[in-house]
Amino acid sequence: MLFKRTLILVFCLASSVFAWTSNDPIIELSEERNSYKLGKSLLLFEDQSASISDSLILRGDYDEEFNLSEISIPNYGVTASAIWIKFSLRNNKLNNEQPWVLFLSNALLDSVVLYEPKPNGGWTKTFAGDRYDFDQREIPHHHFAFNISPSDEKSDQYFMRFKTSGSLQIPLEVLSDRQFSNSNQKSEILYGLFTGAMLIMLFYNLVVFFSLKDIAYLAYCFFIFVNLGVQTAYSGHLFQYIFPNNPLMANYSIPMLMALLPGSVCLFSLSFLTPSKINTFLRKSLYAITYASLIIAIMVFFLPVRLTTSLAGMTIMLSLFAAISAGIISWVGGNKSAKFYVIAWGLLIISGLVTSFRNFGLMEANFFTVHGARFATVLEVILLALSLGDKYNIFKKEKEEAQLEIINMQKEANIKLENRVKERTIELATANEKLNQTLSIVEIEKKKSDDLLLNVLPEIIAKELKEKGKVMPRQYKMSSVLFTDFKNFTKLAEELQPHEVLANLDECFLAFDDFCKKHNMEKIKTIGDGYMAVGGLPVKNTTNPMDAVKTGMDMQNWVIKRNNERKKNNEKLWEIRIGIHTGPLIAGIIGKHKFVYDIWGDTVNMASRIESSGMVGKVSISQSTFELVKNHFVCEHLGKVEAKHKGLIDSYWVKELIE
Repeated sequence: MLFKRTLILVFCLASSVFAWTSNDPIIELSEERNSYKLGKSLLLFEDQSASISDSLILRGDYDEEFNLSEISIPNYGVTASAIWIKFSLRNNKLNNEQPWVLFLSNALLDSVVLYEPKPNGGWTKTFAGDRYDFDQREIPHHHFAFNISPSDEKSDQYFMRFKTSGSLQIPLEVLSDRQFSNSNQKSEILYGLFTGAMLIMLFYNLVVFFSLKDIAYLAYCFFIFVNLGVQTAYSGHLFQYIFPNNPLMANYSIPMLMALLPGSVCLFSLSFLTPSKINTFLRKSLYAITYASLIIAIMVFFLPVRLTTSLAGMTIMLSLFAAISAGIISWVGGNKSAKFYVIAWGLLIISGLVTSFRNFGLMEANFFTVHGARFATVLEVILLALSLGDKYNIFKKEKEEAQLEIINMQKEANIKLENRVKERTIELATANEKLNQTLSIVEIEKKKSDDLLLNVLPEIIAKELKEKGKVMPRQYKMSSVLFTDFKNFTKLAEELQPHEVLANLDECFLAFDDFCKKHNMEKIKTIGDGYMAVGGLPVKNTTNPMDAVKTGMDMQNWVIKRNNERKKNNEKLWEIRIGIHTGPLIAGIIGKHKFVYDIWGDTVNMASRIESSGMVGKVSISQSTFELVKNHFVCEHLGKVEAKHKGLIDSYWVKELIE
């Protein structure tokens, strides 16, 4: 009796061990392979209540509920259940020390939790999904990727939990770190080519629309934009680059773009095929689908995502059926340009079927089934562009033929009229030529006069002077005055030839003129080796302190760079001081026969004092200027400066722009 009981016990233990090993296959990781698809090695459990705690699952209370996957990519469609999977890995460390990545190539999952065993017991939980901010992901990838470190001493059992409001597929694989990087690089290159092609077509046809004013091109651009948005959302790039810190908006954008897609298809079909030439039933259907598309897109924010996604999917199928049906009828009815249109939609439907078959495990995942939809989309966009071009060419040809007859009728009348007009035209042409010559001379002289005036006066002041004959002085409450002065200029002038002095001054002041123009500063005058400019006039603004400091920084940087070159050639160095002060002043024109636009006030004197007491090679600013730019530039206190009627005031020098 004891022998029988022992035999039964041994048989049960052997059966349980065999059952465990057959249902829980161990995947050996080695350097001989770079990738392992886990689909048929996964044990699956569907928690229909989505409420079973992870502690019960990890403790093994539900081990009997797990079943071995029979397909490469487990697919649960649109489900409210939580899906649990488990799999076992062992790292063959004798021949392999490379890191591994667990890769899930599905970007549209709300919640993904990985439970990785700790060496000393317990579990490490890693959360991912498009309900979390993108920067919380362990590996910054538009799909989901996790670094894993399987043990080399025993097999490690991993658990994962999935929950999403949309369609749930689990294309899971383990890749070596190098293989993951290579695959990701190739995928991003293909996506970049796809996006680039779509954007090129979008902007090209937008330009064509503005040129031809044909609404079909605008509808086509809208279709490309929405189509690109859908592809970007499904690939995960929309979340990664547009809404990385806004998961809610990223999740809303997917059903919203899906809802807009059938509307864009119908709008393009109506504008391309011409509503009056489409079958009445199909025309009404296209309009109805368009309105339904807009309503669903709005209701995305109020209805469950699962419902709006399903509604959007149905309207997409209806829109494609209606669009291709209308195209076939139009083609049969004699619209030659509709042939490209029909082929384009047919190609899109085929690519959609291939993608669906791949998602449902009916076709293996390979380069063509994974990336075929994008290539088909690009081909579709190109074919639709060809159909638009063909339509325009046909319309243009018909219009030209209609106009040709009118032109022929007018030719005879024109010949007679031309003979009578010819003689008169010659006379008028001669007189007109003389008049044009006179006007050209007047215009040239006027331009010379205007250019000369603009060389000494701001444009707005010159305009007022020409219109009124005089310019009223203006008071400015806040302007920034910039002074420059070369160090030891008198000594330089004595050591250099006069033409060398003028050449150096001209080179420097020409560069300063460019910097003033770049930063909206008005050059006032040069005084010997000094250069004065002001910001905030003749048109008032509040940015003049920033403008003046940027101008001064550009001047100093340019002079320093120039001196470095001169030092290499053993030439004299032209070092400069720059001072800036912000405050009120008066601006106006003085003189009668020789106009001069100038500024007056204590602000001018203060800027000169800041410059003369400043540091060579630095931009010195007053306390008032510092208060206005301290949040934008790094400044250092320089010391006190004696100011007339104001005593000692603080001055600073500008170190650098705050990035």
